[in-house]
Amino acid sequence: MNRPSILLAALAASLPGLASAGTPAAGVAQPIRSGFFADVDMGGFFTIGGQNSKEQSRPSNAQAYLQLGVGYDVAKNFSVAATFGIGSSAASCFADISKKGDCVANKAQADSPKMADNFTATMVTAEASYRHFFTDRLSLQPRLHLGYALLDPEPRQKADGTPITGGVVAGVGVGVEYATHMDHFSIGADIYGRLITGPNIFSMAFYPKIKYTF
Repeated sequence: MNRPSILLAALAASLPGLASAGTPAAGVAQPIRSGFFADVDMGGFFTIGGQNSKEQSRPSNAQAYLQLGVGYDVAKNFSVAATFGIGSSAASCFADISKKGDCVANKAQADSPKMADNFTATMVTAEASYRHFFTDRLSLQPRLHLGYALLDPEPRQKADGTPITGGVVAGVGVGVEYATHMDHFSIGADIYGRLITGPNIFSMAFYPKIKYTF
């Protein structure tokens, strides 16, 4: 056999191996990470159950909301986290409205102290989430929250005049999350309802989310 024939035979024999060593036509799928994660959330916040200056029961004006979280994926469908969130309630009185339209502790008292109808809620909570996957990357996530909220300045007083500056906060929420093809990063959106016991203030928060899984 001459030299050209030998080269052609060697090339033909090597073609299957070269083909199998190439990158698949569809590319290599980006892995979906699991484990420790952190997220940054920023959206809107308002409270329900207060009154305006005309003694009309209306939600507060929507204000900015910021939340930071860290957590861990315990299993594919379950995760736990700790969150720190700050929101504000604007133009909503949770005490009494005086004849002048002011927010006061007790409108029956002529010298009743004024209460805050604009206040900040700072919430530190523990969170448990369940994941329902629609696809490998897209999931629906019901969540439970339990923690403590601080209110500044105080929006209500107890019957003995003691300011109510906070209380246990509990709530439920739901979110959607998508694991992007950018390694480590997921995006999503959440909505929450939380009750702050003590002053008995119900709050709502809604926000987009950016999550980084280590």
